[in-house]
Amino acid sequence: MPAPRLALTLFGPFEALVNAQPLAFATDKIRALLAYLALEPDKPHRRETLAALLWPDYPDETALRNLRQSVYRLRQTLADADPDLPARLITQTRPTITLHAAALTTDTARFTALVQESQIAPDPRPPLTELTALYRGELLKGFALSDAYAFDEWLSIQREIFHQQTLDAFTRLMSRQENDPDALLTTAPRLLALAPWHEETHRQIMRAHLQKGNRTQALAQYQTLRTTLLRDLGVEPAPATTALLARIQTEAPYPENAQTAPIPPRPTLRNFPAPLTPLIGRKAELDALTQMLSDPACRLVTLIGPGGMGKTRLATETARRLSAQPHRFTDGLYFVPLTQLEQGELLLATVAQNLGLTLSATAEPRRELFQYLQSHPSLLLLDNFEHLLPDAAPMLSELLAAAPETTLLVTSRDPLAIQGEWLYPLEGLSYLPDPRETDAPLERPAPQLFIQTARRYRPSFDPPAHAESILAICRLTDGLPLALEMAAAWMRAYSTQEIAERITQSLDFLTNPYRDAPARQRSLRAIFTSTWEQLAPEPRAVLAALSVFRGGFTVAAALNVAQAGVLDLAVLVEKSFLRRAEHRYDLHELVRQFAAEKLGEMGHAPVIFARHANFYLATLAQQAPGLNGPSPQEALSAMRQELDNVRHAWAWAVARAEVRLLEMGLEGLVQFFMLTGNLAEGENAVKKARAAVSALPAAPTPLQSQLESSLAWFRVGLGNHLAALENIQAALSLAGQHLPSRARALSIYGWALQTTGKYAEAETALEEAITLFDQMGDLFQKSFALIRLGGVYWRRRDFEKTRMYYQRSLQIEQTLGNKRGMTRAFGGLGLVYLNLEKYPEALEGLGRALELDRELGNLAGVSRHLGNIGAAHLILGQFEQARACFEEAAEMDARAGNKVTLGIWKENLGMVFMHLQQTDKARQCFDASIGLFREAGNRFNLPEPLLGKADLLLAREEDDEAKTLIEEGVRLSDELNRKDTQTRGRLLLARWLARTDPATARQQLETMLAALGDLPAEETRAQIYFELWRTDGREEDAGRALDLYRRCLGRAQKFEYRVRVEALERKT
Repeated sequence: MPAPRLALTLFGPFEALVNAQPLAFATDKIRALLAYLALEPDKPHRRETLAALLWPDYPDETALRNLRQSVYRLRQTLADADPDLPARLITQTRPTITLHAAALTTDTARFTALVQESQIAPDPRPPLTELTALYRGELLKGFALSDAYAFDEWLSIQREIFHQQTLDAFTRLMSRQENDPDALLTTAPRLLALAPWHEETHRQIMRAHLQKGNRTQALAQYQTLRTTLLRDLGVEPAPATTALLARIQTEAPYPENAQTAPIPPRPTLRNFPAPLTPLIGRKAELDALTQMLSDPACRLVTLIGPGGMGKTRLATETARRLSAQPHRFTDGLYFVPLTQLEQGELLLATVAQNLGLTLSATAEPRRELFQYLQSHPSLLLLDNFEHLLPDAAPMLSELLAAAPETTLLVTSRDPLAIQGEWLYPLEGLSYLPDPRETDAPLERPAPQLFIQTARRYRPSFDPPAHAESILAICRLTDGLPLALEMAAAWMRAYSTQEIAERITQSLDFLTNPYRDAPARQRSLRAIFTSTWEQLAPEPRAVLAALSVFRGGFTVAAALNVAQAGVLDLAVLVEKSFLRRAEHRYDLHELVRQFAAEKLGEMGHAPVIFARHANFYLATLAQQAPGLNGPSPQEALSAMRQELDNVRHAWAWAVARAEVRLLEMGLEGLVQFFMLTGNLAEGENAVKKARAAVSALPAAPTPLQSQLESSLAWFRVGLGNHLAALENIQAALSLAGQHLPSRARALSIYGWALQTTGKYAEAETALEEAITLFDQMGDLFQKSFALIRLGGVYWRRRDFEKTRMYYQRSLQIEQTLGNKRGMTRAFGGLGLVYLNLEKYPEALEGLGRALELDRELGNLAGVSRHLGNIGAAHLILGQFEQARACFEEAAEMDARAGNKVTLGIWKENLGMVFMHLQQTDKARQCFDASIGLFREAGNRFNLPEPLLGKADLLLAREEDDEAKTLIEEGVRLSDELNRKDTQTRGRLLLARWLARTDPATARQQLETMLAALGDLPAEETRAQIYFELWRTDGREEDAGRALDLYRRCLGRAQKFEYRVRVEALERKT
């Protein structure tokens, strides 16, 4: 019979059993010690560490004695249950204590094993199901030690780790239940019990109810989510959720008692860090900044001051105040952190990222961002600008000049020195008595900040008894907020007098280059140094290693890169070196710089930077498949959050030509920049990698080929087709017999060739690529190649073959569950059917694409699909439906600042209003469209609104202006060789001419007819004969037109065909 084990349940309330009998421990400290050792079994733990963890405010000797007594009592309790258990479970030496896994079972150990099993199992559902059932609640639910702050911080971090792993497990499990709504509706509520705000889960429940026909329950789930988000987070549901709501609302008529919600407005504050503590002592500054920024004449305020002064905190609180003003910044206020931005040329791309603006592949980023901001009254808080000076400051001048509705609030150590800048210098918190006020000394701002922070660490702190030393600390730190907060953190171990003495001593012994620094800077350096000296060697090494992160990091990243223990992170939080907010950690930039110096002194930097690059490029590789799955927006969001770290990791790998890391991260990096529209940054990143790899003595040709292909992809998107073709030819040469490299190169080559009109060569390249992808079993890339091959036939106007290839792509994407691929294929098929005059099929395909892009939050796709759906309705004569689609698309593109597409929708609205006989509105829309195209320098689309307005004016008998517009439209059409508008323009010109010279009009129309020769062109012939009949009323022209239009009508139910058949039948 095996020896009994200690069985611990750590999820939910603590429970300990031996032989199924519960154990009762004398104190919570014994339970805490046992739980801590059980979570890290078979590891010797130093007694000093355990004593400091559980008795931090006791002298070392007392804490160690308490530890010995607790271990003794723990062994006694275990021996009462089984006399042999203490010896098998616990090993004690003079320096360490170890708990042995062989005599122990814990639910947490089984949980960890299941996490690992689920990652390698062919079918992960069984381990995921067991894992989610095992998690009965948070770790040690309800357990806390009020006098052991390091233990509580350690416990908080451990809880977060297990909680996040459980959420991930539920998410993975439910992704495999998408087609089993009953199973999903059983699993999902358990996840929401852990995370009621988990929005994707609410969407999955809504979709599952819709699958089962439970539309009312789906709408109720939306209301539950909205109430939860507003109550707990103060935000509205995401666009993907409101898009799903809109889909559910249009599925069928509402039940009479259904509760519906309007599409919610956008939240006012965007990306702002949550304030963890109140702002203390800055009322006057807050009032002044609020007043300045409430003045429309003030468009640029720079809040200047040294590091650690609290500029960011004051700026974010100012923004929160301004957000309450209903009409000042109607589009919102955006927080744009710049601390980790190392290249000034990326400033505008970073602003666009934080605005959530996906740049188009063809536009210049600067112009596109400026166009967006022109129509978006907003405030941008650009935080920590000083390291981008002076080069990046002129970009802000350009932005302010181009976007008069935008206001900038900038924090910087130095002025920007550009026109229109309002400076607000920020000083330390006041600690000297003010003769104009009656405040007691300790009521001044600096002492108040110290006191309130100190009470977080020592609730019983009595300030009046320590007034003199508190004021001394304020004087030594010169009221610097960061220094005061870090000094207050010492209250756990020192009195205020001892803190003042330690700061003075550190200041006295500071050596160059700090001795000549300003007093404020030296005081902060002194506090950093003294706090550093209080750390044990392990937390010191961890803090130094954490300096490699950029823009914050997760617990998992810290454990991997810095080799941190959870206790190390807890200690650094407790010492105020590390800041924790929600699921991420970060270092104040001054702390990071201090820690980076220590990392350099330790000589560990090369190893730590290598770990950082490996971790983030591996993470990039892991996230890349998620961009092409059922929830791509989540993968994209995760990548955006780590963009600073990814940039830093990629730059490090490029600088050292680390082939393995570059190979690992390339695909994810390229896809991310393509999807976010940051093509220029992507091109630059890949170009630098290509140069580094090419310089190697024995450069790996497969990687070189992939880099060349990636460069080509970016350059085609940027319109640099000749350079792209050079890259792709180099890629093919380098690929050799390496099938993945050759196949990718051929696929991009086929795309590049068709954009230059080389259709036969493009077809050959893409067919070979598809064959190779088949051989490799790479369905995703095969689908891409099929879409590209369909594009060749689209350009050849062979829509049947286009449809065949798009359909094959769609089948693959549905198998893969790739929503981005599905919307691409559905949208393409919709346009194919539109050109084939199969309008029901076109509306179905475009509707599915619209639904998916709404869910994905792809606003550019939503606008495009709405416009295409509107075009179908317009052709069919469904003018109110067309109007709704075009107006929504126009509103979206107006907000996005997309002048060209806005011009297209305005022209189409002009046609709609003309058919609805609302001629004034039609004229306004045509004029708006013409203005937008002229402003954007877009000649290609300009003929449509010119000719549309001319058509309208001819109907109103305003012939002179009509003639001018027709002549310009025809001239442009000829220059652009646009066959469609050439025909339309000449038909309108003949109509105008027929007013005064019918014979010449007839001659021109007959010339057009003769030019058609043997071409089928039934619709064009019908239009010409119709105009001939209108010119002089000949019956034979009417008969021919009627015959042709009837044939056209038999093929497609176009509104134009129906109306003209009816008109001709009445006349003949």
